[in-house]
Amino acid sequence: MATILIAEDDASIRRVCVMWLAREGHTVIEAADGQAAMELLQTQDVDLLVSDVEMPRLSGTDLVTWWRVEKKSTRPVIMISATYRRNEVDSRMRNYDIQFMPKPFSPLKLAQAVEDLLAVRASGSGLQASAGRQTACAEARSPKPEAQSPEPEAR
Repeated sequence: MATILIAEDDASIRRVCVMWLAREGHTVIEAADGQAAMELLQTQDVDLLVSDVEMPRLSGTDLVTWWRVEKKSTRPVIMISATYRRNEVDSRMRNYDIQFMPKPFSPLKLAQAVEDLLAVRASGSGLQASAGRQTACAEARSPKPEAQSPEPEAR
Protein backbone atom coordinates (compact mmCIF):
# COMPACT_ATOMS: atom_id res chain seq x y z
CA MET A 1 0.00 0.00 0.00
CA ALA A 2 0.96 3.67 -0.18
CA THR A 3 2.44 6.20 2.22
CA ILE A 4 0.17 9.25 2.39
CA LEU A 5 0.73 12.62 4.05
CA ILE A 6 -2.34 14.45 5.36
CA ALA A 7 -1.67 18.19 5.84
CA GLU A 8 -4.76 19.62 7.55
CA ASP A 9 -5.01 22.17 10.36
CA ASP A 10 -8.46 20.99 11.53
CA ALA A 11 -7.65 18.15 13.93
CA SER A 12 -11.02 16.44 13.58
CA ILE A 13 -10.87 16.37 9.76
CA ARG A 14 -7.25 15.22 9.89
CA ARG A 15 -8.13 12.44 12.35
CA VAL A 16 -10.98 11.14 10.16
CA CYS A 17 -8.80 11.19 7.03
CA VAL A 18 -6.00 9.34 8.81
CA MET A 19 -8.40 6.76 10.23
CA TRP A 20 -10.10 6.00 6.90
CA LEU A 21 -6.94 5.81 4.84
CA ALA A 22 -5.17 3.67 7.45
CA ARG A 23 -8.22 1.41 7.44
CA GLU A 24 -7.68 0.98 3.70
CA GLY A 25 -4.19 -0.33 4.47
CA HIS A 26 -2.13 2.81 3.81
CA THR A 27 0.64 4.18 5.99
CA VAL A 28 -0.55 7.67 6.92
CA ILE A 29 1.55 10.46 8.35
CA GLU A 30 0.05 13.76 9.38
CA ALA A 31 0.90 17.43 9.74
CA ALA A 32 -1.10 20.15 11.45
CA ASP A 33 0.07 22.91 9.09
CA GLY A 34 1.94 23.54 5.89
CA GLN A 35 5.33 24.14 7.52
CA ALA A 36 5.16 20.84 9.42
CA ALA A 37 4.17 19.11 6.18
CA MET A 38 7.14 20.67 4.37
CA GLU A 39 9.48 19.43 7.09
CA LEU A 40 8.05 15.91 6.79
CA LEU A 41 8.36 15.96 2.99
CA GLN A 42 12.07 16.75 3.34
CA THR A 43 12.67 13.49 5.21
CA GLN A 44 9.76 11.20 4.27
CA ASP A 45 9.07 9.59 0.92
CA VAL A 46 5.33 9.83 0.34
CA ASP A 47 3.28 8.43 -2.51
CA LEU A 48 0.45 10.96 -2.27
CA LEU A 49 -0.22 14.29 -0.54
CA VAL A 50 -3.62 15.40 0.75
CA SER A 51 -3.45 19.08 1.72
CA ASP A 52 -5.86 21.73 2.90
CA VAL A 53 -5.59 24.94 0.88
CA GLU A 54 -5.55 27.33 3.85
CA MET A 55 -3.30 26.44 6.78
CA PRO A 56 -1.20 28.34 9.31
CA ARG A 57 2.51 29.02 8.72
CA LEU A 58 2.43 27.84 5.09
CA SER A 59 -0.56 27.51 2.77
CA GLY A 60 -1.35 24.32 0.92
CA THR A 61 -0.80 26.03 -2.41
CA ASP A 62 2.65 27.20 -1.29
CA LEU A 63 3.40 23.70 0.01
CA VAL A 64 2.46 22.06 -3.30
CA THR A 65 4.40 24.69 -5.29
CA TRP A 66 7.50 24.00 -3.17
CA TRP A 67 7.05 20.22 -3.51
CA ARG A 68 6.67 20.42 -7.29
CA VAL A 69 9.39 23.03 -7.96
CA GLU A 70 12.03 22.47 -5.28
CA LYS A 71 11.63 18.73 -4.71
CA LYS A 72 10.59 18.04 -8.33
CA SER A 73 7.83 15.73 -7.13
CA THR A 74 5.38 14.28 -9.62
CA ARG A 75 3.44 12.43 -6.93
CA PRO A 76 -0.36 12.88 -6.83
CA VAL A 77 -1.91 15.70 -4.80
CA ILE A 78 -5.45 16.17 -3.52
CA MET A 79 -6.26 19.71 -2.37
CA ILE A 80 -9.18 20.10 0.02
CA SER A 81 -10.92 23.30 1.06
CA ALA A 82 -14.09 24.64 2.58
CA THR A 83 -13.52 28.25 1.53
CA TYR A 84 -11.98 28.00 -1.93
CA ARG A 85 -13.85 26.85 -4.98
CA ARG A 86 -12.39 24.48 -7.54
CA ASN A 87 -11.84 27.23 -10.13
CA GLU A 88 -9.95 29.38 -7.58
CA VAL A 89 -7.63 26.50 -6.74
CA ASP A 90 -7.24 25.63 -10.43
CA SER A 91 -6.25 29.21 -11.29
CA ARG A 92 -3.60 29.23 -8.54
CA MET A 93 -2.36 25.72 -9.28
CA ARG A 94 -2.88 25.49 -13.06
CA ASN A 95 0.71 24.41 -13.69
CA TYR A 96 0.44 21.45 -11.33
CA ASP A 97 -1.60 18.31 -11.74
CA ILE A 98 -3.83 18.28 -8.68
CA GLN A 99 -7.23 16.97 -7.71
CA PHE A 100 -9.60 19.24 -5.82
CA MET A 101 -12.10 18.02 -3.25
CA PRO A 102 -14.43 20.56 -1.62
CA LYS A 103 -15.29 20.23 2.06
CA PRO A 104 -17.39 18.73 3.40
CA PHE A 105 -16.59 15.40 1.76
CA SER A 106 -17.23 11.84 2.78
CA PRO A 107 -14.23 9.82 3.91
CA LEU A 108 -15.34 7.15 1.45
CA LYS A 109 -15.03 9.66 -1.45
CA LEU A 110 -11.55 10.61 -0.24
CA ALA A 111 -10.51 6.96 -0.03
CA GLN A 112 -11.84 6.37 -3.56
CA ALA A 113 -10.04 9.44 -4.94
CA VAL A 114 -6.80 8.22 -3.32
CA GLU A 115 -7.21 4.75 -4.84
CA ASP A 116 -7.98 6.25 -8.26
CA LEU A 117 -4.90 8.51 -8.20
CA LEU A 118 -2.64 5.71 -7.02
CA ALA A 119 -3.99 3.48 -9.81
CA VAL A 120 -3.26 6.20 -12.40
CA ARG A 121 0.26 6.56 -11.03
CA ALA A 122 0.79 2.78 -11.04
CA SER A 123 -0.31 2.66 -14.68
CA GLY A 124 2.52 5.04 -15.52
CA SER A 125 0.36 8.03 -16.39
CA GLY A 126 1.55 10.22 -13.49
CA LEU A 127 1.30 13.92 -14.30
CA GLN A 128 0.33 13.07 -17.86
CA ALA A 129 -3.14 11.97 -16.73
CA SER A 130 -5.98 13.24 -18.84
CA ALA A 131 -7.62 16.57 -18.04
CA GLY A 132 -10.76 14.64 -17.14
CA ARG A 133 -8.92 13.18 -14.13
CA GLN A 134 -8.53 16.70 -12.68
CA THR A 135 -12.25 16.99 -12.15
CA ALA A 136 -12.85 13.50 -10.80
CA CYS A 137 -13.21 14.59 -7.19
CA ALA A 138 -15.59 17.44 -7.94
CA GLU A 139 -17.65 15.30 -10.27
CA ALA A 140 -17.90 12.55 -7.68
CA ARG A 141 -20.04 14.91 -5.61
CA SER A 142 -22.27 15.96 -8.52
CA PRO A 143 -25.19 13.83 -9.64
CA LYS A 144 -24.68 12.22 -13.02
CA PRO A 145 -27.18 13.13 -15.73
CA GLU A 146 -29.44 10.26 -16.64
CA ALA A 147 -28.66 8.56 -19.90
CA GLN A 148 -31.20 9.27 -22.58
CA SER A 149 -32.59 6.44 -24.62
CA PRO A 150 -31.90 6.71 -28.33
CA GLU A 151 -34.52 8.23 -30.58
CA PRO A 152 -36.65 5.58 -32.29
CA GLU A 153 -35.81 5.20 -35.93
CA ALA A 154 -38.25 6.72 -38.38
CA ARG A 155 -39.90 4.17 -40.62
